[in-house]
Amino acid sequence: MHPSQLNISQNAELTMTLPTHTPKQNTIAPQVRPDFLNSQQGFAGVPSGLIFTSSGGHTWRRMQSPAGLIQDVHFTSPTTGWVVTSTGPSLQTSDETFHIYHTIDGGAHWQEQWNGQGAQFGWPDNPRIFAFSGQMSVAWVDGHLLKQSKDRSIWKAMKLPITGTPVEADFVSSSMGWAVVQQQSTSSASQAPTSKLIVLQTTDGGIHWHVQLHTMPFQGGGTMLQFGSSTNGLLLYKDTDYMETVMYRTTNGGKTWIKSIPTELEGRVFAGRPAFGQDNSVWIPLSAGAGPFASSILATNDMGQTWHTVVEHGEWRQIELSNRFENTSYVFAGLESGAALLKTTDDGKTWTQLYPGVEPAINISFVSRTVGFALGTGANENAILRTSNGGASWMTVGSLPNGIQAYDITFTSPNVGYVTVAPLKNSTKLGNTMIMKTNDGGRKWTPATVGGLPREILTKVSSQGYIVQPFYLLPGKGTNGQWILGTTGYPKLYTLLSVGSQTKIEATYDDPPGALEGYAFTSLKDGWMYVLRTAKSGDPNGQSVIKQLNPLNGTWVTKWTLPSGWSVEGMDRLSAQDAWLVAQKPWASMHPTFTIFRTTDGGKTWTKYEESNALCVTPPAMSGNSTFPIDFVNPDDGWLLTQQGLLRTTDGGATWKKVG
Repeated sequence: MHPSQLNISQNAELTMTLPTHTPKQNTIAPQVRPDFLNSQQGFAGVPSGLIFTSSGGHTWRRMQSPAGLIQDVHFTSPTTGWVVTSTGPSLQTSDETFHIYHTIDGGAHWQEQWNGQGAQFGWPDNPRIFAFSGQMSVAWVDGHLLKQSKDRSIWKAMKLPITGTPVEADFVSSSMGWAVVQQQSTSSASQAPTSKLIVLQTTDGGIHWHVQLHTMPFQGGGTMLQFGSSTNGLLLYKDTDYMETVMYRTTNGGKTWIKSIPTELEGRVFAGRPAFGQDNSVWIPLSAGAGPFASSILATNDMGQTWHTVVEHGEWRQIELSNRFENTSYVFAGLESGAALLKTTDDGKTWTQLYPGVEPAINISFVSRTVGFALGTGANENAILRTSNGGASWMTVGSLPNGIQAYDITFTSPNVGYVTVAPLKNSTKLGNTMIMKTNDGGRKWTPATVGGLPREILTKVSSQGYIVQPFYLLPGKGTNGQWILGTTGYPKLYTLLSVGSQTKIEATYDDPPGALEGYAFTSLKDGWMYVLRTAKSGDPNGQSVIKQLNPLNGTWVTKWTLPSGWSVEGMDRLSAQDAWLVAQKPWASMHPTFTIFRTTDGGKTWTKYEESNALCVTPPAMSGNSTFPIDFVNPDDGWLLTQQGLLRTTDGGATWKKVG
């Protein structure tokens, strides 16, 4: 039997409504450090401006924001605070101008107290306000060390007694503080210049300074100085020669400093400012670095002598920590797309995303027009989400265990659901590839009774040097207890169709060149897969084909082909008759034509809904296999997960609108 092209019986226009984002003048740097007065009251900067909470992040109130890009926020009460903003450069000047604004009415009005151009030799990403109730405030702004006048209406520059580039400062009161100056050494043309840091202390508000520390020469920068009290402090900088964090620590206000490079910091660089707890414990955020490390937060309870990991998240980029209040802390984490404000109330064991609202990031599964579940968020790829309003809003109901990566999610009722999981990408273990099940709507997950993949399958795939990566699961549809798990150990494909724990059919697909994209089953005996063949198939643009399972012998037969250049990038089958394809043409273009194909007669004829406005619609960045998760619960209601957001249709796929 020769494959045939899709029989397009009707062409129709595809309507997609996506949000348009217009730049706002009062935008906030996504990694501005959250500023909290206590565990419940705090301020944060988001793209639309400043926000305030008095309920630990459960609800937020928007505030008026001064003009410019906000670089730092610091309040001493719910009404009194300061922000540092930057404006420029512009067509008239290439310089960036920094501003200090003050409010005494919770942001209803702002008064500019200082402005000046960047010093152009400091570290512009590290401005800070040091404000103390009842005392004069201090500021560190792009190389400028400033202090309020006695009437607190203007800011005056402090002078340091040594030459060099001021790069950092920290104050614990208006009188006691420290500054760091970087001095660059001269070197021959054949040698890279080195630097050393000099730490100075003042105890009279900057009138007099004395030197406390000269560091060893190094190559690098990114200096951060943080004190948790008048005695305990840390100096950190990045040594680019060894790509590691160098630490100096003091427990006597800087009279003596001890240099150390803890084993936990070797090959790692810090991703944000350290945060002291009320018990003088310290958290340090670390970036992923060049090695096989996830972004993480390390903690010490003895001022740097020993360290332990608080949390690891490969999804987090830059990390900015708030002050810590017993077991409660807040963090702004840079993500692959945007940033998220998160909160912990158990000393870092679990984290809840506060802002923006959580949205699906990897996969979706709906059980009705209103109730659905999703796998992954931008900040936690193992999060389990639930919606009760058709995707308009989501809440986190649970999370899969650490150390695994999930590929697919399927719920058969509001309580019962399944996920396929495998070891993390940098693991070489095979035995953990398994199905997990929940009976309480996603809150708790345990290995399903079908357990892990059969050892003979793991052995076959491992002999080719590949870890099994499951990415399709169909449990409980059809006869009770049936499940289907598709896995790939490229270039071999093993499809397991089972009842209980007994494997019934093992279908092996070996038809290179090509790339398996995904499956869609309605029962054990009725399965489709879609494959993109490469140029070696004879078509210079590649060829996207749909194969159908032969239930008699477990083989796959090529049933349909798409026209030249078309790529199937998503599929859902509601029944033996109703199915949808997500396709784009040309598949390698930066601006492909987006199309939905629909059949109501098992593939005999298809309706083609083509989007004519050339909208840029792309698969979710965290989906793993660059396909669009699509899910229908009846012939009319369906959802499509994209990088631009979750889309919903109520007319069978002709019209789609973003929800949430």
